[in-house]
Amino acid sequence: MNGRTYSRKEIAALMERAAELQSHGPTGDEDGLTLDELEAVAASSGIDPAALRQAAREMGGVSREATDEQSDTQIFAERFVSLPDLNDESLAAVTEEVIIELRHRFGNATDPVSRMLGYGIQDAEQIGKTMEWRHTSDMGIVTTVQMRPRGDGVQLRMSQNVGWASPMASSFAYALIPAVLAAVVAMIMVKTGFVVLGVFAVAMLVFSPLIRSIDVNWRAKKDRELEALADRLARTIATTVPKSEPGPQRPLLDDLDPESTASGDRQPSYRTRI
Repeated sequence: MNGRTYSRKEIAALMERAAELQSHGPTGDEDGLTLDELEAVAASSGIDPAALRQAAREMGGVSREATDEQSDTQIFAERFVSLPDLNDESLAAVTEEVIIELRHRFGNATDPVSRMLGYGIQDAEQIGKTMEWRHTSDMGIVTTVQMRPRGDGVQLRMSQNVGWASPMASSFAYALIPAVLAAVVAMIMVKTGFVVLGVFAVAMLVFSPLIRSIDVNWRAKKDRELEALADRLARTIATTVPKSEPGPQRPLLDDLDPESTASGDRQPSYRTRI
């Protein structure tokens, strides 16, 4: 029996991984656990049940949609937010909040050259009731967010390109650069074809796995970041409450009847510095 003591972060990671393995195993099912059962598990794991209830309230009607985690060139994330009272007004409100959140997190490039090349800029498009938002970073990474009403809620679909080919193919292509440079140096110094070929082969054997490892880790990091952003946007949608219609506005001074402004019933005005 393993006598190791696990930290809270390790316990959470273990439980998440165990649930994932069970769901893909031969006995996996979708029954899940109730909140009361989760609280019992949390208490036995050293997690405050109050914190679990708060997390459940924040999650609300948010659920993860089944999607491929990534392809050779893209990563994906999908969420569904249950909003039974969804209407055109609330859809417009959540669309506005999502776009504001995206603009805040990604920003816009101020460099005129980058903007001229189409890098570091954002673009939003409305297609019927579907909102599509795109951002191209300075590195050429394109992030796409689609939000549309579906059933009694809102579907959020996100994608991000993370390369032009698979990690294996891209690592081989990128490894050619240092391998060729090493071969050129060997040719200048030794001027022997056999040695040059050997240097090239060794450089490929060294740099290709190294670049592939870096690429795989980078893609995994981008995948985690996209999933975290999807959770953030889903919580934004779930917690957005459409603002009530504004009441009648008091007329500006210029809009008042000149006779009324000339009367002695004028109220004193005050200026407050905030």
